[in-house]
Amino acid sequence: WYSKRLTCAVLGRADLLAIPSEYLERRIRALLPAAPPIARIGPGVDLQRFRGGLNVLPLRTQWGIGTDQRVIFSPRLAQPFYNHDRVIRALPAVCEKVPGALLLVAEHFPDRDYITGLRRLAADLGVADRVRFLGSIPYPDMPLWMNLADVVVMVPRSDALPNTLLETMACGAVPVLSRLPQYAELISHGENGFLVDPEQGDLVGALVGALSDPAVKEHIARANRTKVAAAADQDREMSRREEWYLRLAERRRI
Repeated sequence: WYSKRLTCAVLGRADLLAIPSEYLERRIRALLPAAPPIARIGPGVDLQRFRGGLNVLPLRTQWGIGTDQRVIFSPRLAQPFYNHDRVIRALPAVCEKVPGALLLVAEHFPDRDYITGLRRLAADLGVADRVRFLGSIPYPDMPLWMNLADVVVMVPRSDALPNTLLETMACGAVPVLSRLPQYAELISHGENGFLVDPEQGDLVGALVGALSDPAVKEHIARANRTKVAAAADQDREMSRREEWYLRLAERRRI
């Protein structure tokens, strides 16, 4: 009951609100009609680190992933909010259409009971051998996993504009996402990714479509790399942030 009041108080005391998306700007302006200055600045993506064409053969060897397998990567926090269970529930139907499908689940900040339930669910559905639980992945290794993936799937209940999505786009995996307005700022369904309602059965069709045609991935990889370079280059975003720091510091001196 108190979170809205506290949020408004914190935002209202800022000299600048740096936000990464139109969606968040709309939400802030609805909370604070007289909001402080707002700048559209995000963390950006290190385009030298997050790029396609990385050598993932050692990763395949280490984890026993065949070169003919089609990889789905679910990278978000290992918490119920992020709905990894919905991806596992979709997996049997996906495997019927794409026999080589394999799901990789990251375990960042895990809810251990939830992870135990995911393992049990995979076993109950007969796809335990099609799911790898990866543990907590060190951030420097994320570009490799995103290169290994054919599809990166993120179907949380809500979200901001996660850098994980931008990094996915930079590495060339196909994004399959919840149908949220935040994601729609960057992803047009069927053009450079897929937007789905997991509760309506859309997820299976999107995953099968993304995995079945290599040309789809190639087209989406080119489009998304161009989009990220234009919208979220980390060097450019940090230069803009530095300009704002200097501007605010000068204002303080005055």
